[in-house]
Amino acid sequence: MVTKGGFATIKKGGMRLTIRNEYKDTLLRLGIEDIEGLLRKSEVQIIDDVDKSVVSSIVLERPHGQERIAIKRYDKPTLKRKLKDIFRSSKAVREWKVGNWLMEREIPAATPLAVAERRRLRILEDSFLICREIEGANKLRDYIYALKPPISAEARKEKREIMCSLARKLREVHDKGFFHGDLNTSHIMMQSGESRELVFYFVDFESSRLRRKLSLKYRIKDLARLNESMPPLVSRTDRFRFFQVYSHGLGLSRRERKKIMRRIEARTQTKKRPFSVLKLSGMRIIIRDDYREALSKLRLEDPGSLTRSSQAHILEGNGKATLVSLPIRRGENKETVVLKHHKYRRFLEKAKDVFRSGRAMREWKIANRLLQIGIATPLPLAVGERRRFRVVRDSFLITQEIPAAVNLGDYLAGPADEEKYQVMESLAKFIKRGHDRGFFFGDLNIRNILMEKTGDRKLYLYFIDFESSRFVRKIYPGGRIRELSRLYLSWPQPVTMDKWLRFFQAYIGRDRHLRERKDKYLWAIQRRIPKKRRKR
Repeated sequence: MVTKGGFATIKKGGMRLTIRNEYKDTLLRLGIEDIEGLLRKSEVQIIDDVDKSVVSSIVLERPHGQERIAIKRYDKPTLKRKLKDIFRSSKAVREWKVGNWLMEREIPAATPLAVAERRRLRILEDSFLICREIEGANKLRDYIYALKPPISAEARKEKREIMCSLARKLREVHDKGFFHGDLNTSHIMMQSGESRELVFYFVDFESSRLRRKLSLKYRIKDLARLNESMPPLVSRTDRFRFFQVYSHGLGLSRRERKKIMRRIEARTQTKKRPFSVLKLSGMRIIIRDDYREALSKLRLEDPGSLTRSSQAHILEGNGKATLVSLPIRRGENKETVVLKHHKYRRFLEKAKDVFRSGRAMREWKIANRLLQIGIATPLPLAVGERRRFRVVRDSFLITQEIPAAVNLGDYLAGPADEEKYQVMESLAKFIKRGHDRGFFFGDLNIRNILMEKTGDRKLYLYFIDFESSRFVRKIYPGGRIRELSRLYLSWPQPVTMDKWLRFFQAYIGRDRHLRERKDKYLWAIQRRIPKKRRKR
């Protein structure tokens, strides 16, 4: 046993324990070195069970009385985490260090009492953390959800006081250099101290970082995460007041405050996504919450069987993917979804995706980002990916079907008329809007665009198939030329110069840069097209 700095380090049964000196005898008497046996006792209560850890509670007998302690045991680490933890401390040890750092700086947090980890040849096998429970404290989330509308004037005033007190406390904590990393209303405990003064405790430091001085970037991350987790009962006025109190004393101008608020709101909207993550037979599935019940009835862990089922209607099939439509029942309504099952047959295709997202996952991300920036695409509902030793074995993407939509290539085939000219002009503006927002299609083909006409004769266009797509900061002239050349070559019939000039004029619009270089763009496209035709 080694004693240093108020802590004792003990090695027992392959487990390395670090215990606070004043709790050493009582914790060892409790039997924490045999954590599995301790957690099987009848008096142990599970108070929180999440994906990565289980938090249990038990009474600890102390000389001056009883105390309740919380034992946070982490799940068996995955292969990826084992490799990472060879060269760094485990999550338990990182939380232990952060908890002690907060105590030194008098920041309210659960007092860490002991930490343990078992390693074999530096590979982490087990770890847990023991803290003192915060008596009489409740989660901020539970308090807010307990307020049921209509909220009385007294409760509204109390809520306002709580939000202002939290803003002041969070600013003080950030000023001391503490970045929580996962600051949500479930990780803030609230307790009424003496003279009804509110005390806030921060818990769960798995993603926390300690800095000498916290930059604005980290402050915005914490504030956006907290803003995202706020229940609907916290109004926009409450959030605005919270930020006004938080920013007071930071020396920011009115313009700077507005800019930061916009950044927080933008980050909140980006992160606030209604998705759930499931694991079925080795398949990692991300599914939209409002479609979870309907899609769970399908065998998502085996997308190949779905493409072969009697209900599937094959839309398209090639060596890389199979596209089918499937009927589902959502509540009392019947809907049709489109399943794209990707195939990985060549070794090179598998090797490429070892260090990046698979094809289905890339399409999922791009589709969601397009919807965020206001560019239409069929709503992505679910995506799944199965890997083994980081190699993608199977993947799929499910999107909403647009029943009245037709492929633009089929629609534009045949003689041109005035209606088709209007569709082409709408297409040019649609593509230009994507380019202006940094969307590089990669395979801009007329058949990768759907068109829908509504009863009131309104026209809607949708991008599909994003295997080669990506987002960039800016699309330079060379990129625009490549994209428009591919579109020209994919046209279902020879494009007359009159038709192409009308399309290109609609693409340019009021863009001064493109207007000034119109002839150069046209000349570059006309030179590129014969070269591409010869290659084909």
